Amino acid sequence: MPTWANAVHILKQLQTLVVLVSLIHRYHHAIKRLGALEHVRFSLDEIYDYDQLIGDKTHTKTTREVHERKEKAMQALTMFVQDYVRLF
Repeated sequence: MPTWANAVHILKQLQTLVVLVSLIHRYHHAIKRLGALEHVRFSLDEIYDYDQLIGDKTHTKTTREVHERKEKAMQALTMFVQDYVRLF
């Protein structure tokens, strides 16, 4: 991803960062290098709806599937913020 590719070499210098929630694990692994951050914005880049177009067919996800994906994303985001606050 261009966002990660551009940021990985300058993580210690970043003051502002937009983190795609689907890629938060990359930043979490490098969290110790993000000490200069002043502003972080999280972007829910994955679609959490019930209908997903796959090829020529629409696949209807269950409420449980959608809820599990949202929950997993929120847990990853929460863990990132908690670890960042603990470190800095």
